[in-house]
Amino acid sequence: VDHLNISRELNRNPVFQVMFVLQNTSTEEGELKFNNIEASPAFSSYSVVKFDLDVSVSEHEEGIEVNFNYAMDLFEEETIRRFAVHFEELIKASLKDPAYPVQTLSLLTALEKEQLLVEWNDTKADYPENKTIVQLFEEQVEKTPDNIAVVHEDQELSYKELNERANQVAHYLRGLGVGADTLVAIAVERSLEMIVGLLGILKAGGAYVPLDPEYPQERLQFMLEDTQASILITQEELNERFKTYSGKIVNLQIQGEEKELLIKEASFKKGSLILADWQTLSDTLTHNPISITQPHHLAYVIYTSGSTGKPKGVLIDQNNILHYLKHSKTVYPFVQNGRTLLHSSIAFDMSVTSLFLPLILGNSILISSVKAQVDSLEEISKELNQLSFVKLTPAHLGALKEISSSRLNDNEKRSFIIGGENLLKEDVSLYFNARNASSLSLFNEYGPTEATVGCCVFKIENLEKLSQSSIPIGRPINNTQMYILDKNQNPVPIGVSGEIYIGGVGLA
Repeated sequence: VDHLNISRELNRNPVFQVMFVLQNTSTEEGELKFNNIEASPAFSSYSVVKFDLDVSVSEHEEGIEVNFNYAMDLFEEETIRRFAVHFEELIKASLKDPAYPVQTLSLLTALEKEQLLVEWNDTKADYPENKTIVQLFEEQVEKTPDNIAVVHEDQELSYKELNERANQVAHYLRGLGVGADTLVAIAVERSLEMIVGLLGILKAGGAYVPLDPEYPQERLQFMLEDTQASILITQEELNERFKTYSGKIVNLQIQGEEKELLIKEASFKKGSLILADWQTLSDTLTHNPISITQPHHLAYVIYTSGSTGKPKGVLIDQNNILHYLKHSKTVYPFVQNGRTLLHSSIAFDMSVTSLFLPLILGNSILISSVKAQVDSLEEISKELNQLSFVKLTPAHLGALKEISSSRLNDNEKRSFIIGGENLLKEDVSLYFNARNASSLSLFNEYGPTEATVGCCVFKIENLEKLSQSSIPIGRPINNTQMYILDKNQNPVPIGVSGEIYIGGVGLA
């Protein structure tokens, strides 16, 4: 140890922490004989263990004996008993076929396999498989035409008005050749036009590709080229951001007390912007277009961050998103005629929850007017008592606790859905206390873009019972399977780390 010059830590042995010993020295009838001395083995139990885990194997005529000695500060007896069972399963599997590669041998008993692969993934549930987002929205328009659908600063649209403006965009896009699975890019600032444009694309049958105007020029260009979107919906003041785009640009603008929708086409030729005149769409185009969308058609394409390599576009279809919305509608508490804050970029799939859930429930979307998400904390804080549903990242929650906890109205029912990053217990503790526990519902939602927003959820009900510093991500949602597998894609036992593998209806 001195020669190796290993860095010492007082809480562990310097060379190894786990010892496996095979005692296979044979003695005649288990006894040792000397000239004047007879000896036989004597076994003792240790009250102190030298290592974290010490596994000793002894050979006898009747078989082998395995003893596990372990540090009780580190392991529970239940864990060691599982180790013992898994070791026995490993031996059985290797005896069955000694030539089989050891890394592919299973440690699991038949009962554990049934539990991990079947019982804990029995999540089958019904959802509206034969419908689309647009159909659910249009059904809500029929129920609550006069409810406020979307609010931005001093502007607002009722469900009837939003539906009619989106229909105008849809008819216009149909005239440009948009149909099922057509990718239409959209890059707009936070505004009423943003919601109108998104719904217009979906009503035309297309799938929206959200572009954040704040993205670097190179990323915007890459996404447009990668999708080969031939149409871009934007606003006139953003046209210069797309000088290299060779497709058709459609500018949207809502103006006046009548909330007229204006459209202006534009294009770039040799770097020069060519603009048409503003066109007011005819009132005859406000009816719902005939639906050409089926559940298997695309709803949107959102790009990953590219933090682990090149960004990739994730293709989410109507079936994927309807399944997620049905789950959310069932699990998350909603207040009738409540308000939902949309503060994240529509290029981030976190926005899907705040966009479409309110619109199929008859609630209102309150669009934050602040571009920078960190700056929008003060806005969220100001509006908190008006909001019944807020979807946040843990970073938002951690910052919000400094400015908004005193503003919570204890009598108002509200839901906080937190996702996007690891959620720490300390970030939750201020919100979940005796003062507001009855009025505030908190959920930790986990899911990569490829699994349609969220595939796993944990309701935070009792912080005192959670021993770890991170809030768990919970269990798979309806019609979703989740497995923890090793590097060879074999299921790992309980308590053994591995990678999450996701399957089911929500998978892109």
